[in-house]
Amino acid sequence: MKLYGIMLLLFIVFLPLTAESTTIPRHEDPSTIRESWNIMSYFSSLSYVSKYVSAGNYSSANESLTDIVNSYIPQSYRGVIDRTNSLMNQILNQLNQTEVLLEQTEAYINQTNFTAAREDLDHAKIQLNMANITFLSILDALSTLPVGAGGASGYLSGLEERIAHLDSKLSALEDLLRNEPYIGTKIMIDAEPSSVEWGGSIAISGMLSTEFGQPIPNRAIEIHVGNKVLETFTEENGSYRIESNVTAYMPQISIYSEFIPRGEDLFVYRYSRSDVVNITVHYISAIISVDLDKKIYLPGETAHLFLHSNLSFPLPFSVISTIGNFTGILNGNADVALRIPDDVGEGSYSLTLLTPPYGKIAPFRWEGNITIVKLPSNIIIDIPKKVIAGKTYVINATISPPSYIVVYSNIGQAVAEGSYIKFHVPLLYFGKSLSFELVATPFNSSYRGVAFSSEIEVINPLPIISAVLLSGGSLLYFLRYRLGKIRIDIKREKIGIPLEGKEGPKGSIINEVFALISKLYGVNMEPWMTYREYMRLLLNKIEDDLATFISDILTKLEKAVYGKKDHASLLKLAEERASILYGKLKSKLKGE
Repeated sequence: MKLYGIMLLLFIVFLPLTAESTTIPRHEDPSTIRESWNIMSYFSSLSYVSKYVSAGNYSSANESLTDIVNSYIPQSYRGVIDRTNSLMNQILNQLNQTEVLLEQTEAYINQTNFTAAREDLDHAKIQLNMANITFLSILDALSTLPVGAGGASGYLSGLEERIAHLDSKLSALEDLLRNEPYIGTKIMIDAEPSSVEWGGSIAISGMLSTEFGQPIPNRAIEIHVGNKVLETFTEENGSYRIESNVTAYMPQISIYSEFIPRGEDLFVYRYSRSDVVNITVHYISAIISVDLDKKIYLPGETAHLFLHSNLSFPLPFSVISTIGNFTGILNGNADVALRIPDDVGEGSYSLTLLTPPYGKIAPFRWEGNITIVKLPSNIIIDIPKKVIAGKTYVINATISPPSYIVVYSNIGQAVAEGSYIKFHVPLLYFGKSLSFELVATPFNSSYRGVAFSSEIEVINPLPIISAVLLSGGSLLYFLRYRLGKIRIDIKREKIGIPLEGKEGPKGSIINEVFALISKLYGVNMEPWMTYREYMRLLLNKIEDDLATFISDILTKLEKAVYGKKDHASLLKLAEERASILYGKLKSKLKGE
């Protein structure tokens, strides 16, 4: 009840503190509280977007705009702000696209490819004009808010600055293209024959001239034949010619030529590129069918790949896989035996069949998969639920198929001997449980390994035995003390000596001496006193000569009572000394 009272008191004390820490009072509607949203915080967020745009950092501008879109907007402002956010997203894309197009225009100008430069510059001009229109739409949308269009433009000054910067850059590029001093060029191309056998030769020819038809001699021409790039030079009349063997395994190859100004020509001529000429290529395609004898295999088995080719002559081939490789000659049909390693793990493995290019015969590639699994292993093991510290246990583990067994335990004293597991629990192990784990690896690799783990309760009898021994020892000590005390008291009483704290038998001279000492000095033997304690009290009150008598008597009495042998002679001497002391005490009592 006292505990419940304390808990109730704490609840009463801390309840008001909890209520005070609530952000929204219980009597107010949270929706009305959120309507206190400040419009200036929105304009502040827009200013961050504007600053990022002014620096050309469109990725950060988009991130900030995303945060604004995902933030809370009161219902009364939602329509206007949603439209503004949408327009802001548009203008970011438009300005970013303008930047990209202007950069590409500069690159084309550097290559003297003025045709492509003019096309990109026209697209950039369209994007920038759209950005100007979008910016005016943003100001129009914001004009309905309390700050008005004039106040809003101050927060969007970064947008205005970027638009002005891009407009200036666009104008400069327009002037450059309008006044460029370069001479336009034109390059022609022709290729014969239009159809060729693989390895056959084709003749490529053409003409390089200015846009007005004047030949341009001694200039390098790059000729693209499929994936190859060739180079030749124009003659004095501007013509060029080159022959090339077709070695591409493609049904059709594209051929075109380029004139790329170099050195001083960069400041004289424009870049030009010819039309594309297509050439048909004839070659032999190998068609090889691949069949597996099955899809699922065990480690150590052999996978058979049955190959059939549409070609009647020998064809080298290779089978590549992470489980093994094979190289051979395919002469119509072949049976590829691919042995699966014993130590391979379970899973899906890819197979790739490759034939190299072989003259007119195109290379061939086939890909497939095989699945490798292992059979399950069985384990039967009888683990005790409880073990006793200090004992050794032997456990029988039946594992199918035969396996190599490894045993782990946190006590570190577990050994596998054949199908038996032997482990010893140390006597000084005081943990409540021990961990036991068995890992079996089958000798046959076609089977999965198996693991078994368990927690075994440990009972340690040492604390119990120690407690029992301690209790028994204490009991024996107590009994021995009490029995010895009783024996001594019986002996004292039998021989006529007063017990400690009690009067002795009537007529005993020793008892008479103790009685006189009590009368003369006021010192009694209390029940808890021994003879020596009694003597220490007397030493402070009696004379030295009497103290010697009393000490001698008490010493002989102590030996007579506690000695292991019968000290009758000591008792007799003690009585004689007591008789002398009795006379002295009587005389002293009469003299007083």
